[in-house]
Amino acid sequence: MIFGKDDPAPVLLEELEDGIGGFVIQEALLSDGAGYSVDGVGDVNGDGLDDLIVGAPLSEVMGASGAGRAYLVYGKEDGDPVALAEVELGIGGLVFTGEQADARAGWSVAGAGDLDGDGRGDLIIGAPHHSHDADASSGRAYAVFTGNL
Repeated sequence: MIFGKDDPAPVLLEELEDGIGGFVIQEALLSDGAGYSVDGVGDVNGDGLDDLIVGAPLSEVMGASGAGRAYLVYGKEDGDPVALAEVELGIGGLVFTGEQADARAGWSVAGAGDLDGDGRGDLIIGAPHHSHDADASSGRAYAVFTGNL
């Protein structure tokens, strides 16, 4: 995550490791594909800071390989890294988990605007390999209303 700035000088991504100009979002599990998809979603939790959704479509969920995850990461003003393992514990965000092996939830993620008219931004999470009945990899998308999170 790179914070906005007035200076036109390039931002070196390695500087983000030190919290200079933004912060790094660290994977929860090795090879989980965290960051495969990322989007800004507006201020979901009402703290005045915009939040992010981060897809990790290769994550294992309760033994289901490749079920996938999507992380709602709350906005912040400091440069400390965000550990998605902590988000899984409810620290600094929320996690959404795929329903079945190889569903790849989090392959695509996006802010969806205010779908339900409650004044808060909602989310879309794609799971392109989710299987419905005998239809292998028929896919599924989830619209998440955030007002009750």
